[in-house]
Amino acid sequence: MATKTKTRKELLKDIEDQVIKQSSSTSTVIEGENNNKEELKETKESLENKIDQEKEERKKMELRLENLPRIGPITIQKLRTIGIIDIWGLSSASARAVYDVIGSNTVTQQACTNFIVSAHMYLEEKGYLKKPIINSQFMLDNEVVRKRFSTGDKGLDNFFGGGGIEGRAMTEIYGKYQTGKTQICFCTAATTAQNDKRVLYIDTENTYYATRIQEICEEKGYDSKKVHKNIDIMPVNSASMLSKYVEEIRKYINENKYELIIVDSIIALHRAEFLGRGSLSDRQQELARIMGTLVKVAEAYDVAVLVTNQVLDSPDPLKPGSYATGGNIIAHTSTHRVYLKSYGKKEVTINGKKVKRDASKILMQDSPRYARTESLLTLGRDGVRVHDAAKLSNEEEEEYS
Repeated sequence: MATKTKTRKELLKDIEDQVIKQSSSTSTVIEGENNNKEELKETKESLENKIDQEKEERKKMELRLENLPRIGPITIQKLRTIGIIDIWGLSSASARAVYDVIGSNTVTQQACTNFIVSAHMYLEEKGYLKKPIINSQFMLDNEVVRKRFSTGDKGLDNFFGGGGIEGRAMTEIYGKYQTGKTQICFCTAATTAQNDKRVLYIDTENTYYATRIQEICEEKGYDSKKVHKNIDIMPVNSASMLSKYVEEIRKYINENKYELIIVDSIIALHRAEFLGRGSLSDRQQELARIMGTLVKVAEAYDVAVLVTNQVLDSPDPLKPGSYATGGNIIAHTSTHRVYLKSYGKKEVTINGKKVKRDASKILMQDSPRYARTESLLTLGRDGVRVHDAAKLSNEEEEEYS
């Protein structure tokens, strides 16, 4: 019979019980109440770390591909070439990608689909995945606290619901050039790296500049050596290579422990290579595979995905405006969609000094979690800052420190 995996809440309760039990059985009184509290705190931390280590080891053993029926060592070796090294990776893979690697006269695409279904059911049985039908109250009681990745600015973090970019989700930022898309990526990457978390920056437009990251570090007082060490850049110059790298993204995450993946931008290469209506279908199919893989990986590996997207102007004079490229494929796949629109120059007061900064309106265009809010984003040497748009007009200033 399968062992039920305890929730983090239950594990913390176990830790509390162990601490209380140990403290009550101790006959020696430590000097003063403060010392006693300190000992209890250290004991709790030690037990918590031990439980986390044991849980991680048990998880690695349970998630080995060898635990699945009808998957032999040769198949496992082939799966590892595309970064599928455990049952989590197999459960979030596409049948087509798996078939391309292990398909043969005896291994059909339906067999590959069965492997993925088997992996999914195994994770359900072990308690790593939720059951097909779940009561809403149960989901509320067992809601997982998602990781957050700060953008380096409190105002922008609050715009994203508090704490910054959300883990286990895809955040899309789209807008015209010079509206701040890449600058948000730079600031988020630098702040995440400063917080000792690893970042993979997939650069499809050749816009990553280490000197800009260095500048942000100097302005914000970050440890630049640590920041640069924790950011890896993946330059990509063709749509085919982007598809290949995304298919292997699980391997990169496992090898380098990435927690934030940035793609700047998701559409540039496909927009340049797939020209004309005749290639639209092929382009959208490739984008669907890339976006689908990134969303699955975000959920399965507890990482955050931040992508930028471009816009196109409406050719209809009756419906003017700018629209995100990629159509419904990108629109439906993104968890949170953010729109940036140029707002010219804005004079604001920062740390007692009046400065003029490039400005953009930032709008939470669509999200299942966040309200449809609008704020003002300004850009400078120190990165991006968000101000309360309701308090700003062309004649007004805002004190911001």
